[in-house]
Amino acid sequence: MNCNKCNANMRIVPEQISVDKNGLPLYHRIAYCDICRIKTDLDLPTYTDYQQSWFLCNLGVIALGISIFSLFSLSLVIGMVLAPISLWMGIKAIRINNIYRKSAVWSIVLSSIGIFMTVAVFVQLLSR
Repeated sequence: MNCNKCNANMRIVPEQISVDKNGLPLYHRIAYCDICRIKTDLDLPTYTDYQQSWFLCNLGVIALGISIFSLFSLSLVIGMVLAPISLWMGIKAIRINNIYRKSAVWSIVLSSIGIFMTVAVFVQLLSR
């Protein structure tokens, strides 16, 4: 493993971090860079950007709320703008494997209905 700062080789050493309730030691693998004097714990979980961002974690629920609002809004312009946005957000929530997958699917269904309804109303208005 190489250091992120100086790109030198790091030595990996097991280090005792604590003791459990039975008195047995708990070890983690620690990578040391002898040049930079940096120490990195290799056994700690690393989080992706999706897990750190509140917005991306709740994207399915947010998309569902926007699709419901666009479906029940009385303005044609609001429905035409918000329905495609919630459709895109629902697809994005499914693609990043969001935990609110059912909400994302419902947002796709409701926003598709909203798009269909706004197009139907728009066609009726133009035909008059």
